[in-house]
Amino acid sequence: MILSAEEHDRLVALTSHLPQLISTALAASIADVPRAVEVAGPAALDLTRLALSPYQIWRDIFATNSAPIDAVLGVFIGKLEELRTMLRRPEIEGEFDRAAEAAKLLRKESEAL
Repeated sequence: MILSAEEHDRLVALTSHLPQLISTALAASIADVPRAVEVAGPAALDLTRLALSPYQIWRDIFATNSAPIDAVLGVFIGKLEELRTMLRRPEIEGEFDRAAEAAKLLRKESEAL
């Protein structure tokens, strides 16, 4: 795959760096709540796997790709806010459907490699 440096940085910020930060934030949130680890199940284990990555691996990545990471964090936070407003609305089902299609596509692309 041939990408410009800017496109590469933007895409890896979304597909690699953002997942690391999401995992780290979830694990830190769980750590902040007494007894949460006692009831955590497979979803928490799956989503916090990346939080096991040492910071030393990420320090330079965050320093050199901070602008694209900040941009995708902003978009992701906006998506979370949208989901928050949809919690009691039927429109949230559409987001689940879109997300499921994207997850299927990710898996299909991953299998093709």
